[in-house]
Amino acid sequence: MAVNNRAFWFRVLAVGFVLAAIYHVVGIFGAIPGNNSPAWRHGLFVGIDLVAAWYLLKRRLWMLPLYVLLFVQQAFSHSQNAVRLWRAKGLFDFISAVDLVGLTFGLILLLFDARDRMRKDEI
Repeated sequence: MAVNNRAFWFRVLAVGFVLAAIYHVVGIFGAIPGNNSPAWRHGLFVGIDLVAAWYLLKRRLWMLPLYVLLFVQQAFSHSQNAVRLWRAKGLFDFISAVDLVGLTFGLILLLFDARDRMRKDEI
C-alpha cells in the first residue's frame, strides 16, 4: 500500500483515534499518572474518539463541521495544556503534540477529500 494514498492515512488516523479511546478508557479508572481530568470527561472522549475513527473511515460530508468543532476544541485545550506544562515544569507535552499534529493532518486531508468529492458531484 502506497503511503501517498489518502485512504491509507485516513486508516492510520482512525487507528490513532482508537488508541486515544483506549487511553481515555484507562483514564476513566484514574490510572493515568498526573492526569486530573474527571472520569466523565474521559468517558465522553471515549465516545468522541470512536465516532471520529468511524468518520475518518467513512468520511460522510455532513460530519466535517463536527470534526472542525473537535479540532478547535482540542487545539484550544491541548495548546493550553502544553504551554502550562512547559511553563510549570519545563516539560514537553508529547500527548498534546501528537493530538494537535494528528488532528491538523486529519483536517487537511478531510478538506482535500471533501473538495475532491464535491468536484465529482458537480460533473
